Amino acid sequence: MSQILLGTIAVVVTGFVTQFLWRPYLRFRHLRHETIKRMTEFGNVRAQWKETRQLEKMDIPASEQQRLQQAESIYRDLASQFRAFAENEWLAVRVVRWLGYDPLKASKGLIGMSNTVRIASNNKPFQIKTVQTALGISEV
Repeated sequence: MSQILLGTIAVVVTGFVTQFLWRPYLRFRHLRHETIKRMTEFGNVRAQWKETRQLEKMDIPASEQQRLQQAESIYRDLASQFRAFAENEWLAVRVVRWLGYDPLKASKGLIGMSNTVRIASNNKPFQIKTVQTALGISEV
């Protein structure tokens, strides 16, 4: 009788750990991986606007304008996924924060990156550094 009870408890605990810790943790690792990949991919995209005293439009090819639009969209999507993770997976968030990551801060930085990718300004490096710090990413 006690072996059946211990077996049942083991199954329940394993299911709990898998469902509420391991799967969300793997999702976080996937999002981190995707963020590193996309930051590297769009790290050299040219800005459309230059911030001086006022915004100056810079002439860039149509292919770069498409990359800018793609970068904005992808950064915003990653930000929304990190935010959803941070707001919904409270147990897994505790684990990843204990490991030194901050998914909510990463979300804020990615939103900032999507907002500044078109503008050559002093704010862009700050947003990039925010994401790098939140996710433990080395400089690209």
